[in-house]
Amino acid sequence: MAHLKNDTSAIILKADVAFTTWSSDLRGALAHEGLVGHVFHDHPGVRSKKAPLAPAKSESEKDSKAYDIYLDQLEVWTTKDLQAYSIILRRLDPSIRPESNNTQTAKELYDMIASTHKPSAAMPYRNVLKLFE
Repeated sequence: MAHLKNDTSAIILKADVAFTTWSSDLRGALAHEGLVGHVFHDHPGVRSKKAPLAPAKSESEKDSKAYDIYLDQLEVWTTKDLQAYSIILRRLDPSIRPESNNTQTAKELYDMIASTHKPSAAMPYRNVLKLFE
């Protein structure tokens, strides 16, 4: 992942950059790191990478081992999700970066950005309405 820190070709999302262009560049960066499934849960050919679910708690040794396995899986998932989160954050102009929120997943960050910057069918009408202001 170190190569991304010096990646001057990364497309930064800002006011004059098309969301679709930025999103395509982001997918490429995530694919390079094997992280597409952390952000895009519906991408053809890529398995969704959701956080593992904790096993039901009990006092048995078998369940204790299951919980240890869960913790190992959660650690791996969290590390990769933080990498994906960082890739997204580095591709956002400081003016549109959200305030720090350590509880947010990479997918939640992307979905929030998409909901505020993705073009919608209503956009052309907004431009027309500006003509009458």
